[in-house]
Parts: sequence; C-alpha cells; structure tokens
Amino acid sequence: MKNITIITGPAGSGKTTKAKELAAKFPPGEVVWLEAQSRDFSQDRICFAPCQTNTKLLVIDAVSTEIQIIAYLFFAVTGIFVNQRGKAPFLIKPEIILVCQSHITELILTSIKSAYPNNLPIQIIEC
Repeated sequence: MKNITIITGPAGSGKTTKAKELAAKFPPGEVVWLEAQSRDFSQDRICFAPCQTNTKLLVIDAVSTEIQIIAYLFFAVTGIFVNQRGKAPFLIKPEIILVCQSHITELILTSIKSAYPNNLPIQIIEC
C-alpha cells in the first residue's frame, strides 16, 4: 500500500503547483498526470492507459466529488489494473496525489480518512 496525498483549497490557491513540487521528487518517466473531470475512472476500462509498469506516482487533478476520492483510496489499497489496447493488463501500486476542488472540505476528508484502515497513509495538504 502506497501513500496518498490529498491537496485541497480554493481556486488559485496553488494546489496544482504544490502537486508539481511533490511530483518533481520523482523521475519524469515515473509520473503520470490525469484529469479527473475528463475521465470516469469507475467506468472507463482504459482510463489508466497512460500508466506504465514503472509508474511510481499518479497525480489526478480536478477531483470534484467525495465518491471520486473514495474510489482513489480504494485504488491506493488494492492497486490499479492498467488496461492498454492490444496488451495484457498489469497491476501498478503507485503513490497517488489527488488535487481536489475547493468544496472538498477538511470535515469530509477527515470522515473519509476515518472510514479507512488506520494504516492507510493519507496526508492532507490545504493550500
């Protein structure tokens, strides 16, 4: 199980900039950025296709619902099966950064964190 970082704050507060700072600690070939608003990660079987076997960090920007956060926490626990057209699926277990829109409040994040096992390493950063 890998770390998950949730970055939240109002528009223009530096959430994506903070995610870029954290991602800079990884070699560029090991980081994949996805936009949550343009993908339905629960329904789209190839939504994680940009990931490779060496993906160590997955940054998901523009997370807008609590349901999305719960799904990504599930992926942090179980790993992510990556489906790419014409290739056999493979499992990755990257660290995950979620960049959340401002209506994701500390209270909601705290309640989500309390619903998961105590050993799930969640870090919440408010910008």
